[in-house]
Amino acid sequence: MKRKVAVLFGGQSTEHEVSRVSASSVLRHIDQSKYDIYPIGINKDGKWFEYSGKIDNIENGDWEKDERHKSPNGEKVVFNKEVEVVFPVLHGQFGEDGTVQGLCKLLNIPCVGPGVMSSALCMDKIYTKYILEHAGIKQADYVVITNYDYKT
Repeated sequence: MKRKVAVLFGGQSTEHEVSRVSASSVLRHIDQSKYDIYPIGINKDGKWFEYSGKIDNIENGDWEKDERHKSPNGEKVVFNKEVEVVFPVLHGQFGEDGTVQGLCKLLNIPCVGPGVMSSALCMDKIYTKYILEHAGIKQADYVVITNYDYKT
């Protein structure tokens, strides 16, 4: 029996377009003889859609206009546990920052990639630097400049 995998792409971050390209590569290379794939696109407004059209349309962004192959039940596929694992191919905020990983953890659905804490910490470069420093791991010198520092 094939495992059901949701591949999440797009998202609300400034890296929406990069996510589509990455997801297109994943979708082209995943072994469909072993997995039932559910591409789930998230538009820039945060709406989730299940998409059944051409992979090229995901890559070039035309999936959002492809009403024939797009259904507005993307979040239901995940929330109703119609899939067994989530493969987030989301970049930046709301993707690599632990939010999707946390959602999967709450739903008790396995999620490909790092967990909530490591995702969140690695997205915050300052905290990453502090942790590396505390662990004695060598790194390039750095200076932290906050918005307050920048404006004054």
